Amino acid sequence: MVWVHAHIPKCAGTTFRHYLYDFGKGKVKFDNPFFRHRYSAAEWRAMLNGWPWVKFYTGNADSAVTLDLPYEEFPDLRGIAFVRDPVERMVSHYWFWRKHAATCAYEELLNSGLDEFAQMALEPKSRYHLFGEFQVRGIAGDPGGLEQIKEWMQAGQALVFPVERFGEAIRYLERTFPQDFRPGGSQMRRNVTGRRHGPSSQTVALIRERTPNDLELHRISHEFLDSLLQGVKYDCGRSQLQLVECEK
Repeated sequence: MVWVHAHIPKCAGTTFRHYLYDFGKGKVKFDNPFFRHRYSAAEWRAMLNGWPWVKFYTGNADSAVTLDLPYEEFPDLRGIAFVRDPVERMVSHYWFWRKHAATCAYEELLNSGLDEFAQMALEPKSRYHLFGEFQVRGIAGDPGGLEQIKEWMQAGQALVFPVERFGEAIRYLERTFPQDFRPGGSQMRRNVTGRRHGPSSQTVALIRERTPNDLELHRISHEFLDSLLQGVKYDCGRSQLQLVECEK
């Protein structure tokens, strides 16, 4: 199996990458988040055919890596991503960037509060491109790609987990794919920043209003993990999400 991890910023991507390093040394290809070239299908084919020793590809979803991959051509290819409640993700980003504002080119954060920042970040042409419907866009390569992600999940081609249940997701991977994910990898949380306060109720409402697809994807990710842990196949039906028995 070959795995491609789309790292959604502030969704335990660095933690997951270091978990992979612990047992996959020499088999992990990491693309620096400042590498702004998104891989084409032809480039994925070249890498998958040319680097047979690489078992894990990981990169920031705002740069090189999405889960829009040539699954049909490579049956052993799987995508993986962690997602987060958009409100929690916004808060985490704010305090992380505020701590690193001097080096992250977001110096205006030093003079803005969380509520003000959220309003700036959610403007249609905001320089803070990591918000809005970023989680869906980062995984699918398209802000309207929720249905496509659901198809990949239902087909078992992409695994999308809620970051709040990181430990459960890791245990599932280790139990189901023991040849790829070995017990014992570090799950120590990384890039964690303390927060002094949360957003106002008005800001929470604004974030939820502007991120309906990300909210839905986060909800689905919980149901998806539940279904996997229960040993059933996930059915992302158009009219209703339901669990169906796995084929024997």
